[in-house]
Amino acid sequence: MEEYLRQMGLFVPPKNDLTNLMSQTFSSQMVKALNEYIDNLDYQTEYLVIHLGIIEKLMKNTLEYAISDWLNVRRQNWLKKYGTLLKIIIISGRGKPSNMPENELFLPFSVVQQYLVPVNKSLNKVKLLELLQKARKYVKE
Repeated sequence: MEEYLRQMGLFVPPKNDLTNLMSQTFSSQMVKALNEYIDNLDYQTEYLVIHLGIIEKLMKNTLEYAISDWLNVRRQNWLKKYGTLLKIIIISGRGKPSNMPENELFLPFSVVQQYLVPVNKSLNKVKLLELLQKARKYVKE
């Protein structure tokens, strides 16, 4: 699966003790390693798609303002380094999360997942890109 994603220009942190996204909690070393991984993505990266639960574990906090702060730091680091803004799309399987910062780009996990599961050993990068371009700002009801 990782090879398919890499061929499409999609990158997932390498699996090791410092980047195990399945961990229930993230150690301070894991937080540092994952933030550095994100901040050092290739300059041609157009989108960062990240699960809300990952952000919560990176922040050790589920409050909306903390999530918003983390997103702003990532954008500012990207802007300083590359002179462009990184489009961050948050995904979640929780429906409309109550702690999702308003006006951030959002897509349901299930919608994104269907483009990341290989069919006949190929992924549809064009359809995935179309989906990412259709991400809309989250509005609380």
